Amino acid sequence: MKLTNTRVCITGFTAAVLLGTVLTFSPVKAYFNKTAEQEMGIQMGTWWDGSRLAFTELNQNGEDSCDPVTLTFPIENSGFEMIDSTTFQVFKDGERVEKGTLEKIAEHGKEKVSITVKAPGTYHAEADQRPGYEGSSTPVKTVSEKAVIAECPGPEEEQHENAPATDQELQNSREAENEPAADKEAKNHNGEAENKTDGASETLTEEASEDKVVEAEKQHKEDSGEVEKEG
Repeated sequence: MKLTNTRVCITGFTAAVLLGTVLTFSPVKAYFNKTAEQEMGIQMGTWWDGSRLAFTELNQNGEDSCDPVTLTFPIENSGFEMIDSTTFQVFKDGERVEKGTLEKIAEHGKEKVSITVKAPGTYHAEADQRPGYEGSSTPVKTVSEKAVIAECPGPEEEQHENAPATDQELQNSREAENEPAADKEAKNHNGEAENKTDGASETLTEEASEDKVVEAEKQHKEDSGEVEKEG
């Protein structure tokens, strides 16, 4: 009977020791595993994913409209697939007017940054390269070409440009188109004759002026001679 009790006590003590060992070391083991996973996640986050973002040529060289205009800045990834998204910004005359998220782009994939604008000005877009781009510890940006939105013409100017021709303007245009060739030649001839007459008149005027100058000089010399004789 005593032997049985001793065995039970030993067995109970052994179970208690094993249970205590498990409770003592299991949380510590889980803690170290969690730390290792966190460190691995941080290290992976600092790796450059090999993507290369660049804006391509704009479709708009200049916009001129009185309605809101949607500007589109095409961008492509000439490197490996992005492992996550990045940010973009749009500027008007150097001031930021839009900021957003550019979702990840596949290898050699294409995407676009779009914005609807209402005011005239010079616009361009910027996008951040993925962290660690080419080993850089600071953010690297890629910049688009500039798009120019022209000022909308005023109501009076626009109305004048779009106004239909008046009846008098239409009549003058028809008369000019239907005018016989002989009449046109006669008008041209008369115009040339008038130009020649004007030229001849100018020549006569110049010659008359020269004659007056010669006569004045001659008279001056004669007057000077009379003064010398009197002296």
